[in-house]
Amino acid sequence: MIQQKTQTPDERVQVLRDYFLNDFPRCFPHLEQILDASGKVLCRPSYAIMFNQIRGLEFVRKDLINEILLDLDSKELLVRKGPERIVEVEKKPDPKAEKKKAFEIAHSQGFHGGSKNNRNELDRDDQYKKPPMTEPQKQALNERNRMIDAVINDTLSAVNNYSANVHSKTYSRRDELTALFNQHKGKVNDVESAEKLQRTIAEKINSYDRSTSGSIR
Repeated sequence: MIQQKTQTPDERVQVLRDYFLNDFPRCFPHLEQILDASGKVLCRPSYAIMFNQIRGLEFVRKDLINEILLDLDSKELLVRKGPERIVEVEKKPDPKAEKKKAFEIAHSQGFHGGSKNNRNELDRDDQYKKPPMTEPQKQALNERNRMIDAVINDTLSAVNNYSANVHSKTYSRRDELTALFNQHKGKVNDVESAEKLQRTIAEKINSYDRSTSGSIR
């Protein structure tokens, strides 16, 4: 009888590293990277729920990892990439704006004798234009976004790791928590609103615990 080859822990880790280096970015470009090439965890909420599924596999293969992630992604249980945060990109000259500016200059010189007292539309636009962000302002914005992301990730982790006292209710309640999270996540635009969402999820989980404890005789 042929003895079935077992898979060592190192072999399992190597399959995971190869998958997340070569396959994951192509198959799931909309998700936050979960592991890097060295095996370091980059997105802990996604890793926690993925690991619960993968550790039950007798053999870790790329196609099985992909099936697990497809299932979790379809249920919106993995962390998705947010919009790009830091904005400062050098603006290219706008041909239309340049043409308008040249016309304004020519018009001023031709019909108003180049008077400096005449304020045209471009002047008024410049008056209300926001100045470029300073380095301290950009650092403050980055820190604000980091804090928002941390609260959102903690909240999502609480949803993914929820476990009911009655096992049969765990998955249905996770679905309810996920729906509640998705309902409110679009309203998050600062740390305060992120913390409000976190409290909403926590209160829902507490209501589950109270109802479960109250039903035990």
